[in-house]
Amino acid sequence: MIRCFVEPSALPEPEIVIRGEEAHHLLHVRRVAADGNVTLFDGQGNQALAEISAVRKREVCVRVLSRRTTARPAPRLALVQAVPKGPSMDLIVQKATELGIAAIQPVLSARGVVHLDRRQAPKRHARWLRIAVNAAKQSGVLWLPDVRPVRPLAELLAGPPPCDTGFMASLAPGARPFRSAVDEARKGRPGRVALLIGPEGDFTPGETADANRAGWIPVSLGPAVLRVETAALFGLSLLVYEFARNPEAGDRRSALNGAPSGADG
Repeated sequence: MIRCFVEPSALPEPEIVIRGEEAHHLLHVRRVAADGNVTLFDGQGNQALAEISAVRKREVCVRVLSRRTTARPAPRLALVQAVPKGPSMDLIVQKATELGIAAIQPVLSARGVVHLDRRQAPKRHARWLRIAVNAAKQSGVLWLPDVRPVRPLAELLAGPPPCDTGFMASLAPGARPFRSAVDEARKGRPGRVALLIGPEGDFTPGETADANRAGWIPVSLGPAVLRVETAALFGLSLLVYEFARNPEAGDRRSALNGAPSGADG
């Protein structure tokens, strides 16, 4: 079934006119025709089966046949990611969306090689939002992650904790084995869990100390020094597996909005 993203404000309507990039994809890539069916979703857990009622030059009109809503899984998982060089962040956003991560907070750290000015940051943010939508369409995910604008890591660490339990991937001596730290954290039934992944050169000692003071739990992802994207996907996959197979470990009353903790370079 063809999947199409629509804004949350549009999905409740009995008839919807699809325009812009989604209409272009339907018309010129999928080459839809009247009387065909599409699945609409709004990234907020709602989806609908719709029949195409009209195909025009730059828009597709559909009639909603049925709807259903799926609750976001608990606990809500988030990623705080130091922005890496090249296309790695695009891959991280794509795969985090496919894994069902609730929030992605890009940050700029001291050793990061990426520096975004006031013009570049909004463009990168818009790109990541599009990547998340496309990943959700392809994978069948019903909830889009809250992809937030880039902010300095120091600012995030100085503010209120964005989660109940935060893990910081760390190369520093004394970091706990990730699996055992997760097993212990699950006993507290956290509603919001976050993973902090650092830049290519890892966090500075000062950043690590600030994160520790802010409550982040330093964890080891194993003996190898992983690339940033590998560390992010490995860590998120473990969190998804552990909490998804033990859904009672999450507090279903909470809604997730943030994430914390460190990285391997």
